This record gives sequence, structure tokens and C-alpha cells, in this order.
Amino acid sequence: MRRLAALVLTLLVVIASIFPTILARETNADRLRRGYPPLPPSRRDTAKRSGPSVVPPPQPVCGAVEVRDQPGIHRLGFVENNAALIPVITVLSPNAPSSGRLHVCFTLSTHTLAPTDLVFTPPLKSPVIPPWFLGSPWPDPHHPDPPPQEEPLTIVGDTPGAHIWYLDPNTLELTITLPGPTPAGFAWCQSLMELKITTVWPPPNQDPVVRFFLTPGQ
Repeated sequence: MRRLAALVLTLLVVIASIFPTILARETNADRLRRGYPPLPPSRRDTAKRSGPSVVPPPQPVCGAVEVRDQPGIHRLGFVENNAALIPVITVLSPNAPSSGRLHVCFTLSTHTLAPTDLVFTPPLKSPVIPPWFLGSPWPDPHHPDPPPQEEPLTIVGDTPGAHIWYLDPNTLELTITLPGPTPAGFAWCQSLMELKITTVWPPPNQDPVVRFFLTPGQ
């Protein structure tokens, strides 16, 4: 009796081991001949191997440059687009028509600490050949002297003095960095409505300190 039980158990083990092989070799034609329905489709991983993700190019932020007081609360005006005064950059009254505002584009970089430029967007009321940048004559590769204590903000070409701008992505405040240990900022000569870059605090001639903010769509 024990021998019979052992023989039956051995047969069951053998059948169990070869049964998946038989099923694996079974085709739909075999099943149809026996009157069985076809096998369910086998799952295949058809997903393509994903390549490196494509990073979209940085999108420029375009608009007018708003001038505020030192606390950054009160609007004093906008950087003006005035061909009669170029290359001197002046302040346009906040109540003046928006058509007189100077429009620029700042390209956001994936490296937030990397400076970039403010390039004018047309139309610019100027005979100057494009591209135009809002910036500083410094740094000048041909004149490696340190920047003066104060100089007008002006129109420059594609030079190192154009690539000095930083944009805070949260507040949209525009700041600049010039060579040297002293931070650079902006002053407003109200008698001439002229904007200046200064490295002296307080600015010479008691010009008030101002701050710049990019206002998209303005």
C-alpha cells in the first residue's frame, strides 16, 4: 500500500513538472482543434526605452522697467524710451502714456546665479543699430579700469557691460553686479530725470536711491 502511494505521489510530481511545459508549447491551433477557445494574449512590454528628458529652453520675461523708491513700495515711474535723450536713460512719469515706456526682455536662466542681459524689444525710438541692451560701459575689456563711483545708465552693445543683470523670480526685482567689492545700485538725478549706476552710498549729489522691477505686459 505504501509503495502504491509513493508511486502515485511520484507520478503527480512528474505530471506537475511537465504540465506547464505542455501548456507553454500549446498553440491556439491545437486548442481550436480540441474545441477550446484560444489562449489569452500574452503580455508584452512594448514600452520604448525612455531617453533623456528634453529641457525646454528658458522663456524670456518681457515688459517695462518700473522705478520704485528705496523701500520698494512706491512707484516713481518707468524707464523711458526717448530717442531725443539717448544714450541717457530717464524716468517717465507713472501717469504718462504707456507707449513711452522702454520695453525689455530678460531671459530666465536655469542657473539663477548667472547674470544675463536686458535686451530691448522693438519698437525702440533710436537710430542705434540693434541689438540694444540696457547696461553699463563697465566692465570694458579694452579699459580694465575700475568703474567710476557714478555713471549714467545707458544703451550698450553686446559687451560685458550688458550682461550684468539679475532677476529675482519671486519679486521680479532687477539688480546688477559690476566688478569690484562694492555693490552697485541705482540713483535718480531728479533735476534731469536721469538714472545712474552708483557704487557710492549714499550716492553723490544726494541723489535718492531707487530700485528696478520688471513689470510684464506693461
